[in-house]
Amino acid sequence: MSGEFSEAMGVSGADYGGEMEKFLTPKQLSELLQVDLSTVYLWTHTEFIPHYKLGRCVRFIEGDVQEWLRHRKSAGRRTMKYDINMS
Repeated sequence: MSGEFSEAMGVSGADYGGEMEKFLTPKQLSELLQVDLSTVYLWTHTEFIPHYKLGRCVRFIEGDVQEWLRHRKSAGRRTMKYDINMS
């Protein structure tokens, strides 16, 4: 990445191993995450998911999405919790 481009994008060559990662389109991301395309656009519009606007195009970097998913991971419970009230 050129220094000027890296600064504008907020990344350094070290962040991406010196090479730019592949951009994903909204359609590719919706297929990857198995969600509706409209959901991807909603997440983008509400800034819920990391994305880049390139003119009128929206793109996602796969590494950014993987990191975003890791932060959203739920550990789950160790045991089942039952809350049954029989009044």
